[in-house]
Amino acid sequence: MDIVLLNKENEATWNEFCLQSADAWFWHTKYWMDYVINYRPEFQPEQLSFFIKENNELLAICPLILEKNNDIKKFSFSDFGVPVPAFSDKLPVKIQKKVQNYIFEHIDAMALELGVKKATFRFSPLAKVYVQPKNHPANYLLKYGYLDASFNTQILDIFADPGTLKTAVRKGHKYDINRSGKIMESRIFDSKSITKEDFDLYCQLHHKDAGRVTRPQITFDLMYEWIKQGKAVLVGAKLKENCQYVGFSYHIVYKNGAYYASSASDPVCEDMPIAHFILWESISWLRNNQVRFFEIGWQFYGGELHYQASDKECQIAKFKRGFGGEKVPQLIAEKYFDTELFMLEYLKKIGYYKKYLEAKKTEKK
Repeated sequence: MDIVLLNKENEATWNEFCLQSADAWFWHTKYWMDYVINYRPEFQPEQLSFFIKENNELLAICPLILEKNNDIKKFSFSDFGVPVPAFSDKLPVKIQKKVQNYIFEHIDAMALELGVKKATFRFSPLAKVYVQPKNHPANYLLKYGYLDASFNTQILDIFADPGTLKTAVRKGHKYDINRSGKIMESRIFDSKSITKEDFDLYCQLHHKDAGRVTRPQITFDLMYEWIKQGKAVLVGAKLKENCQYVGFSYHIVYKNGAYYASSASDPVCEDMPIAHFILWESISWLRNNQVRFFEIGWQFYGGELHYQASDKECQIAKFKRGFGGEKVPQLIAEKYFDTELFMLEYLKKIGYYKKYLEAKKTEKK
């Protein structure tokens, strides 16, 4: 087997492989990796992704980026998990396992050579091999010395008719959707209708909602290009009385899945159920455009060992659960190549969780 690094000359081949592999979703593509590399330039990201080839045949791809955070080298995507390798659908199971072993042996060797202290990988819940009903994967990374750090995410199967879909929506959400529909109307910006002026409205509202510019302009430029390429859609909500846009949501659309990637609402209109209206309009549009599965967001419930979610994050997760769907695992696994970093990070996690338990005990009193 041969290792071939991803470069400008073969990036089209990489993206085509992602389209064909049941293991791959948008997170595997060069499009997404360009975003990651530009999102946190302070991490000094270095592209190390590679193909596995044998006898001139592509067997697998492995996304990989080297980042440096606080002088600590990691294999990660903006300090989050690297998508697990994706394999050719033509590979027999036995051969796939051999290729898998070869990939993770190579990653371990690179970690030793480059002084990497930690590697984190993630599975893609919207990948075809995992998204089929009740077909959730096992975390095979554990056999390579990785520790499980998984959590849940929420996925809607939007194949059903709109009436059936709405029966799964929380009663309060239905009320807010109907109420907002009386004062708002939606507009969909896809590859056929998007203009730079329209997209700039979203950017301006994003900055206003956050109170600042949260990330480099190039990341917004890439998001605009994805819409033009048919890989994303922007949904806007505007007031009927004055045609003023008060909210937007941005969804990545790839294969037969979509991911709720970003949203922004006018803080002046915080009492309006803007998010309810936009999310329901998004579901309707995606369903009508042959999207089957819609991942609406990670699910946190308070105290967890690996993730210290804020009250706001927990409330957002609860809001999204109100649209129905199924909780599925967002599998994450991490491996430490440095024992001191392992001790430091896990003692910190234990400390956070201890505070959570103590706070809960106080609440009961």
